[in-house]
Amino acid sequence: MKRSISIFIALILFTGAGVSVLEAQKSEKGESYGKVTYKTGKALVKRNDKRTEQLKVGTKIYEGNLIKSYNGARLSISLPTGIMLQVKDTSVISLDKYLSKEEKNESKIKVFLGSLKIKLEKLKKTPNNLTIDTPTAVVGVRGTFFWATVLKDLTRVEVIEGRVTIQDNGNIGPSQIVNAGFASEVQQGQAASVPVPVRSSGGSSQDDTSAPVILVIRPAGNLEVSRNKNYTVKFIVTDENLERVAVNGVQINGAVSGALISVPVVLQPGINKIVIKAEDVNRKSTEVKKTIQYQHMPPNPPKR
Repeated sequence: MKRSISIFIALILFTGAGVSVLEAQKSEKGESYGKVTYKTGKALVKRNDKRTEQLKVGTKIYEGNLIKSYNGARLSISLPTGIMLQVKDTSVISLDKYLSKEEKNESKIKVFLGSLKIKLEKLKKTPNNLTIDTPTAVVGVRGTFFWATVLKDLTRVEVIEGRVTIQDNGNIGPSQIVNAGFASEVQQGQAASVPVPVRSSGGSSQDDTSAPVILVIRPAGNLEVSRNKNYTVKFIVTDENLERVAVNGVQINGAVSGALISVPVVLQPGINKIVIKAEDVNRKSTEVKKTIQYQHMPPNPPKR
């Protein structure tokens, strides 16, 4: 419950007035945690003195700063310990801890919401450790490359290179080791799932013999009832050679393997069929069908 509240707090923190780069840098103390190396779309940083600044290429990020990106945004942040964060669409993260010494590098990031691609360099002499805290899980990383998708009640990791560990943050079950080509998830109040293969690990498109994998987050079951006609379908598609994704025949532009895809739909009264289809460059495809029943609630009659 506390972590769910944290998401709400993180989202409303960005309502303050802007501040110049010079003023923001004066308000921070110590060595910068990282730097923005790429940015498109709208993204903000909440400084430690509660002031807000628009992010741009070259903006320095300090320990404790809170970052929010908006729908359609793309953001890359480079950390001095050889960590690269690529943030996509609506995301809220906090660069929580940074420690660099001769014997080890320690970084900690809180992800309240969003989709991130994270890459750690494997340093020759110094261990390079990263811990990611989310509303449902703790992810441990040492020299690897992976996707992380975080919702208020779900954390999912898909490993591209190396391996990570993932465990629910309530110690309900054991931690799971997730190797390259596998994925695991933690839902609210549950243990981390046993890793499952999501694609062939590495190789060219000619070597790819597997079809895309679709993980539907919303609707959660085969039949869901909604009393609101405005509905958002949420899912993740994984395939190393993903070509196109469509919902009810409408292609989704900018769909990325391993990232959360959100598609708004307008429901009609009664039964609504949702068909999600993903196809790779080899024309191998996967289709998932879901049903949503829209129960329109008429307004209450006026009192006489």
